[in-house]
Amino acid sequence: MAKSIYDVLNTVDLYVKITESIYSKNTPFWDEIVDVQKKVISILSNIDLKATMMKEIIEASDDVYSNLNHLFKSRKVKLLKLIDVYDIKRNECLFKDIFIQKKHFLEKLYHEQIKRTTKLRQEYESYDDSLDSAFYGLSDEEYKIFKINVEKEKKILKPNLDREIEKLDQLYTDQYKFIHDNTRYIASNHSDLLSYIEDLQNDSFIRKPLSRVNNEHEDLILNGSLLPNSNVFDNIYTELADDVFEHIERNSFVNIFQGHHSKIKLKIKKGNIQNVYFILYNLSESFEKDVSKNWLEHVINYIEWGDAWTLENVLEKIRKKRKDASKELKDKLARLIYIDPKESK
Repeated sequence: MAKSIYDVLNTVDLYVKITESIYSKNTPFWDEIVDVQKKVISILSNIDLKATMMKEIIEASDDVYSNLNHLFKSRKVKLLKLIDVYDIKRNECLFKDIFIQKKHFLEKLYHEQIKRTTKLRQEYESYDDSLDSAFYGLSDEEYKIFKINVEKEKKILKPNLDREIEKLDQLYTDQYKFIHDNTRYIASNHSDLLSYIEDLQNDSFIRKPLSRVNNEHEDLILNGSLLPNSNVFDNIYTELADDVFEHIERNSFVNIFQGHHSKIKLKIKKGNIQNVYFILYNLSESFEKDVSKNWLEHVINYIEWGDAWTLENVLEKIRKKRKDASKELKDKLARLIYIDPKESK
């Protein structure tokens, strides 16, 4: 559930990404589509969230305010592009096609499992038929031995039959749940989401624009959400920032890590240099290669390293010394993002 302005902005990014992938025929899993649509519905219906975001914008520093305003404008452009290029009707048909494909896939799995389960059940029940036939053709002693052997075979077969029945039951449950939950799938929210962003922008961004000295570049260095987890930077701030850095405002911290300009720099607490190396290395590993280097250099430049530091020197230390971080720090970060288990040893 979205809790802050950054969750909303990143949900818009995710919504655009999922929708574009549908149009390009790189169809995501149905569950991904449903998940992002549910997030959008949650945002549109959460009155308290809008109030929280307006408070965040009003209380933001001038620099953070400027960056947020830029972010909202960029998300508006993305949504306008979706509406301009694709009409809603076509979008609804695409969602419907995906639903039907997934429904047919689940039905196919279920019917294939029915065949396997039925075959095994018939084999199991055939032993009872064989006992009836043997009763008339064997002596009492032969029938007794035959019955013992039949029971042995049935005991071997029974666990397999139980497993197959369990699989069948689960497939039926999955199929029923999918149809029940998604028959009335959520259609496109392009227009509603755009109106939401426009309303928030018109109501909240009312300050005069900052004057820039020497035409300082105010565009984002990196545009939009970078990590799969939509609120990962906010979570890192909550879980780790006070352990590793001197106190910094949440919005300033998140802005730096999202690749935005900031007048404030991060100050490392004494004894935490190895922890910083570890955080930066593992975060950069979460990005695409073409983004990773630019992001890492950007964040490095917004950290105070001392008088004699160079970018190349810090990059080299991040690569070599990152494993010397504290176990507590490694465990905390591992709960927020994926970390190669070798890194945590």
